[in-house]
Amino acid sequence: MPVLSCPIAPTPEEQGKMPVLSCPIGPTPEEQGKMPVLSCPIGPTPEERGKMPVLSCCIGPTLEERGKMPVMSCCIGPTLEERGKMPVLSCPNQRPGKVYDWSFDTQGWILSAFFYGYPVFQIPAGFFADRVGGKLIVGVGALVSAVCTLLIPLAADLGASYVIALRFLAGLAESTILPAVTAVWSKWAPPLERSTLLGIVFSGTFFGVAVSLPLSGTICYYLGWTYSFYIIGACGVAWCLLWFGMASDTPETHRTISDVEREYIITSLHGQHDIPWRFMMKSCAVWAIVMTYWSCCWTFFTFMTLLPTYMKEVLQFGVQKSGLSSALPFLASWFSQTVVGRFADYLTESQNFSVTAVRKGCIVIGTLYSDRYDVS
Repeated sequence: MPVLSCPIAPTPEEQGKMPVLSCPIGPTPEEQGKMPVLSCPIGPTPEERGKMPVLSCCIGPTLEERGKMPVMSCCIGPTLEERGKMPVLSCPNQRPGKVYDWSFDTQGWILSAFFYGYPVFQIPAGFFADRVGGKLIVGVGALVSAVCTLLIPLAADLGASYVIALRFLAGLAESTILPAVTAVWSKWAPPLERSTLLGIVFSGTFFGVAVSLPLSGTICYYLGWTYSFYIIGACGVAWCLLWFGMASDTPETHRTISDVEREYIITSLHGQHDIPWRFMMKSCAVWAIVMTYWSCCWTFFTFMTLLPTYMKEVLQFGVQKSGLSSALPFLASWFSQTVVGRFADYLTESQNFSVTAVRKGCIVIGTLYSDRYDVS
């Protein structure tokens, strides 16, 4: 037979001269031994196969060799040179799940819908938590958010608008949590331990992101993306049950706290004054804190929302590596916030630094470092 010049299939004239093959992969071993080497995807000789970095035929290399290859494709795919430049790995263990053909604009709305709902109840939730207690508000907000997470896969089948609605509702629910948590700690945290306790509590935000990103990547890889919503949503529901069973608005109503600790907390908080709202709203220092916190939140939520996408689309990281790499900044934030809170209390208690000096120093150092990180 003459050598064929087309990598996909011979011409009609050449096909008429070829014997009928019983398998689309290639001729039988007996027929292969009588045929000259062809350049079509039936395959080169065993000697040539051993020298090739990528094979386009399923009768190619062993499993060990396949594990070292950058890409595997079918016989009608790109050329060998193109395959060698492709970064995507094909793994038989990966469970990608259903893929939706949503435009970048639609994806942007899905990602941002949460943040349209997040500012809505910040102030009302703090107001009502001071009057009715923060336990109920925190629990209900977390439970609604967890249920919305569980329903995301179902909403995705119904359409992008349903996912956007659930994301917006989750933002509304979670907008109640931080103000209510702050109201709870105002009844629990002694002044000299407040930086430590609040540092531990609010560092949980970063710790949760640091854990959920690589965990979601692993779940997506082995089980499919829907299970990341099911598992994390179920964990949220379980946490809410623990919260309703164990938390309490004040030390006086807690069932298991010791009498000594209860008396210590109540005594340390004695003499707190009402909040001078009118004076605070006119204070430049208060608005400086508001702007600082706004900039920190902008950085945090931008990285939390877009960093995994950047890792996958721009750096071409796989789903597991993308999740792990995206978690590193939040893991560092969790560690530093926990340690710095305790260090701030140490400076106030033992080194006679004023509370104002300590908190200004922490804000300046943290803001300058995060700005430098963002620019780089």
